[in-house]
Amino acid sequence: MLFAMLFLTQIRSQVALNPDKISVQLAPGEHAEISFQLTNNDTITYKSFWKIENVVDLPSGWEFNLCDNFTCYDTNVSESNTNNVALNVLEPGVTNTWSFKITNNSSEEGSYCLKLSLYDSKDTKNVIGTTDCISGTSDALNTTILKVYPNPTERNFSINGDDNIHKVGVYNILGKEMKMFKHEKGDSHDISELNRGLYIVRLFDIKGKAVKSLKLNKR
Repeated sequence: MLFAMLFLTQIRSQVALNPDKISVQLAPGEHAEISFQLTNNDTITYKSFWKIENVVDLPSGWEFNLCDNFTCYDTNVSESNTNNVALNVLEPGVTNTWSFKITNNSSEEGSYCLKLSLYDSKDTKNVIGTTDCISGTSDALNTTILKVYPNPTERNFSINGDDNIHKVGVYNILGKEMKMFKHEKGDSHDISELNRGLYIVRLFDIKGKAVKSLKLNKR
């Protein structure tokens, strides 16, 4: 699972970011979109732009997209288009809503920490707001709970702990593929036409990687 947290703080009181803490959990292949609000508590108008710094590098396969007042930027773009900074205007007392999308395209373990900073008038020394950390950790797929049942079976079998399983293959003891099924959580698969005997069931994640092989006895 991916555990991502967005800690929003402000080093100065000009721009308040709300809420100050957001947490989400993502399975491989899933994404979450986090909305947060920026309120200009000052009496002057700010023309803001933003930058994202890698405090701990984003692991391979993980992606982010930030949407500001102007546009939703492409994957892993780390700063706003300063040529259009006038479109990111923070008027006094006005609240703007931005969003941050996180996508977990990896089944590998890893962690990251990104820092989002807001600047005024293209001056990187004038920070008007900053996040503490947009962070996430991911544990590898828990294969200990993956089991096929009923086992033995005469017709159908299901998979326990199949949240992140996307394909299921059935092989004979010589390694020949006998059946291949697309899989969604809760699916059962019919092998009634197979001969009696011992088979190997291989479970694949969203990347097509075999994460576990299990023995299945067909009656």
